[in-house]
Amino acid sequence: MDVRDLAAQHDALTERFKLYEQRVGQLPPVEVLNELRYALRAAIEFITLRDAPNPSAERERELIARMDHALKCAYHDLIDGFVIELTESLANLLQTYPTSTYAVVGGKVADIRRDIDEIQKVISQSRGNPESRAEVYEKKLYDGWFEKLMEHRSYLSAAIPEIARLQEKRDRDERGLRRRQWMMLVGGVIAGLVLKIPWNLL
Repeated sequence: MDVRDLAAQHDALTERFKLYEQRVGQLPPVEVLNELRYALRAAIEFITLRDAPNPSAERERELIARMDHALKCAYHDLIDGFVIELTESLANLLQTYPTSTYAVVGGKVADIRRDIDEIQKVISQSRGNPESRAEVYEKKLYDGWFEKLMEHRSYLSAAIPEIARLQEKRDRDERGLRRRQWMMLVGGVIAGLVLKIPWNLL
């Protein structure tokens, strides 16, 4: 691991950072930003050390390891936050507009939930011992899942306007039905009153 590898790692993370912002419409979780701060702090220490008269090779390796760890943790937290955001977005739609959401999204709900369950297994694996976490990081098991999360989030974002239109139509139809029912009730009451009035008073 050298500085060039860290730069490439940072560039990849920055790209995903921007993609997350575009899809979700907000900054990534604060944990991601904190890890980037830790990486920056180690980078500043590394630059300062390089300017020292007799830089310590061991200290350089330590700082590189700290930067590497912080960047990998940032990506882990980005995935973790993405899973939480997608889970909450789907749950909110299903709770607020259950019928309209199922009508538009349909069987995709099961696909999204299945993939969320699978990636949560990977997240759980990474929270085990350091060896397990290193395996998850080094094999880049999150890369494919990031793309899948992006796909699901794009699908939901595109579906939301259609869900809103369908819900508006349902609300309009229900208001119309209630109005007709009210008019029928009022008409029935009036008809009943008219029938009870003695004919000689008409």
